Amino acid sequence: MTDDAWKPTLADGIKTEAVGDELILLDRSSQRVHQLDRVGASILAYCDGTRTVDSIVAQLLQEFEVSEEQLVDDVSALLERMRALDILS
Repeated sequence: MTDDAWKPTLADGIKTEAVGDELILLDRSSQRVHQLDRVGASILAYCDGTRTVDSIVAQLLQEFEVSEEQLVDDVSALLERMRALDILS
C-alpha cells in the first residue's frame, strides 16, 4: 500500500510522449523505455505533485466504471511499481 501523504510526481529526467492511446516514458538516467496503456496514462496524468493517491483514486472513480476497492489496488500497485523504477518521486 502507498504512503497516505505521498503526492506522486514524475521524476526528473523522465520524458513522456503520447503514441495513440498509450504513453511512452523515457528514463534518461537509466536509458530505459516504459510503456503505459490508456489507463496507466490516465493515472500518470494526475501525478502532478499536488494530489495524494486517495485523491487520484477519487478522480479516477469519476472516469472509470470500476469498484473503488479494485481501483485502489490497481492504482496503488502501478504507482508503487513506478516509484520502484524511479519514474515517480
